Amino acid sequence: MSESLINSGDDDGDIGDVDEAEIVASSRNIMLTIGYDGTQYRGWQVQPNGLSVQECVETAVARLTGEQRRVYCAGRTDAGVHAIGQVANFHTNCAIPIQNVRRGLQCFLPEDITIISTSEVAPKFHATYSAVRKRYRYVICDSDVC
Repeated sequence: MSESLINSGDDDGDIGDVDEAEIVASSRNIMLTIGYDGTQYRGWQVQPNGLSVQECVETAVARLTGEQRRVYCAGRTDAGVHAIGQVANFHTNCAIPIQNVRRGLQCFLPEDITIISTSEVAPKFHATYSAVRKRYRYVICDSDVC
């Protein structure tokens, strides 16, 4: 399982590969905290050979906002790995109130992916590059019951 501690993005830190035009063109930057059971997924990142968590979240964002947007995360997980506090973000022009974004996204996600919280963050916040700490817990099961 993984979870991340992030910097809110209020500084002028590096934003990595995010498209500057996307930031300028978008009026909002939404941070998500996500939990998921990764058993059925090929990991976080979109894969050509199976369903990923990122693909599910990006599809939900598109269905809710009507915009095709990249969703960035603090750290990718491998196939079958779960997360209890994965931080992600996306830029949007959608006017849906922030308190309704979580519920709206959840309507378009499978039951094994949960949006724990949503918040608006500074335009230059980037989940990958604003992370200041990540914590991983490895659980190895040696029987049918863990």
